[in-house]
Amino acid sequence: MRTDGKRRQVRRIVSTSIAAVAAVGLTATAGHAASQSSSHSAGGPAVSSVDACRKSSKVLFSGPVEGVLKYKAGKLTVTEKIDGSKDVPHTEVSELCLTKQTKVFGALHIGDGHRLTVNKKGYGTAPRTLTQLKEAAKRGDVVVRADIKDNATIKIWEHYQRG
Repeated sequence: MRTDGKRRQVRRIVSTSIAAVAAVGLTATAGHAASQSSSHSAGGPAVSSVDACRKSSKVLFSGPVEGVLKYKAGKLTVTEKIDGSKDVPHTEVSELCLTKQTKVFGALHIGDGHRLTVNKKGYGTAPRTLTQLKEAAKRGDVVVRADIKDNATIKIWEHYQRG
């Protein structure tokens, strides 16, 4: 099996495991920790501890996820186009587990939206807050790359695409 196939399989297992844990209600501890965070009480996205992210699933995922950032019901997700055709795309949704250590870098749409700040590969370089990330996610038109280690989102870069 190719590496991409293994990575997709692990993501599916992680997504399924997270959904199963949520359905059973075992995420109450992580939810309680998130509700106690100052970012959450100020209207920002829920912030968990690194340990809560690790314990959210029996399968730990590490690696990059790239796609459209979305916000729904208090959760940030990245919808990745995996395979399929233009008419019938196959997508995969990954929920982001944010921590106090999560770093966010905007290009144009995350943050002030007045000045483009990107590296040679088109990824944002301007430090942004989790609240700015949430506001951009609500629009549903921002493409990001999220680096994940043991289910915890370490860094998020906006990927600026001219268009």
